[in-house]
Amino acid sequence: MAKKTPVSTTPYTTVHQAPPNTPSSSGMSNLDQVFPPLQPSTDDPAFLPYTDPLAQAKLQKQLAQVIYREIPSTTISTSWTVPEIRMALQELVAGMFDMPAQLVDAIVGDDRVQATMNSRLAGILGAKIQHKLPPDLQDDPKAKNCLKAWKKSWRVIAAEPVLTGLLRWTIMLGTGLAQILWDTNSELWVPHLMPLHPRFTYYHWMKRKLMLITLDGQTPMIAGDGKFVIHAPHGEYLGWMQSSVRALAQPWIIRQFARRDWARWSEKYGLLTILAETPAGADPIMINLFKQQLAALGQEPIIQVPKGVDAQNSFGLKFLEATQVGFEGFRQLIEECDMAITLALCGQNLTTQVGKEGSFAAARIHADVKQQLLESDARSLEQTIYQQIARPFALFNFDNADFAPITTFDVTPPEDNLTIAETMDKLGDATIKLGKAGIGIDVDHLAKLMKQLGIPLDVDDLIKIDPIVSGGLG
Repeated sequence: MAKKTPVSTTPYTTVHQAPPNTPSSSGMSNLDQVFPPLQPSTDDPAFLPYTDPLAQAKLQKQLAQVIYREIPSTTISTSWTVPEIRMALQELVAGMFDMPAQLVDAIVGDDRVQATMNSRLAGILGAKIQHKLPPDLQDDPKAKNCLKAWKKSWRVIAAEPVLTGLLRWTIMLGTGLAQILWDTNSELWVPHLMPLHPRFTYYHWMKRKLMLITLDGQTPMIAGDGKFVIHAPHGEYLGWMQSSVRALAQPWIIRQFARRDWARWSEKYGLLTILAETPAGADPIMINLFKQQLAALGQEPIIQVPKGVDAQNSFGLKFLEATQVGFEGFRQLIEECDMAITLALCGQNLTTQVGKEGSFAAARIHADVKQQLLESDARSLEQTIYQQIARPFALFNFDNADFAPITTFDVTPPEDNLTIAETMDKLGDATIKLGKAGIGIDVDHLAKLMKQLGIPLDVDDLIKIDPIVSGGLG
């Protein structure tokens, strides 16, 4: 009797026997039977179509006047161990910010971190600020009134301590948070930003929202709704994975341990050890009297060294000084940690290494890296201000969020006049040498070269140059 082949009960067996998208008797393809078309979801708060946070203007204007009471930070961890730092970083990856925020509070107290952070922040906070309208609203009278009111309120809106805290948390933890407190005592609603400490926030994975824990309960934070500011250049979702604290934690704690051990080494080897020489056969009473006299030296370490039996009455003191140079290891370790901290915060380290710039090309490349980072910071801050502060300001005061002005930070590097002068001098010498060698130079090519080198000269200026002096300009 023939053996029957077992039939699989898997529902995909029959479907996979036919080629994909083969029409069935019901008119549906086999693939559609297995994977029916998805229907739009309306009940999952994490996966809904995008809507403007200011779509319901009246409701948002009411919610904007609510003030959430922040939980005071009464307990803060100031001393960290390696296991605690690892636990804080694990919480950060999971979207919980209590321990990571406290770790940031400890790290920013480091002198190297402070200096490097201030160097990065100064590029934006010291930049020239410009306010303008979108191109299509240049002639709109209401938009002009909105721009005028925005300029008048800017000093309150973007106070330097507020922007400093917002940017510092953004760099260190990936997200800077603030609550907008609206001053409604006059006809114009003026927003005041109150920075929020991120330790009482966490990311709700089911709702895909940042949650704020307050004295009045928990509330989701929605960027652009006129109540909260969420400055997250790398995105609210997993933006903390790009935070600097993940790169800073290890070199920071190693730097603290190295400086502590160096201080202990200095204390150990900085104090001279006194050798008290006493005759081996001396009178015990005389030895005790000698010890009592040495006791006045206080905390200095003293070691009694008996002398030979021939020196019956010879007492004396000698100093034992450390001759090792092991402290260089501490210095090198601290320097390595300094470089790692600077790289994490500024993207390069050459501009902070005095006397170690190397070639001009290397210095220029590192300066370009810092400039690109500064421009990126400026662009992200401009977007946050426009979307989350300027648009609610325009809506609440002028009934149209599109009247919002655009605020920009001019972070263009200043002209290096000395470099331009040196470049022109060298180019002039090269031109004269080529002319003496009988090699003519086309004016257009020279003008193009000067433009590439950043020399502000036009072709008309070059034509005015004496061809003999210039080496035979064509």
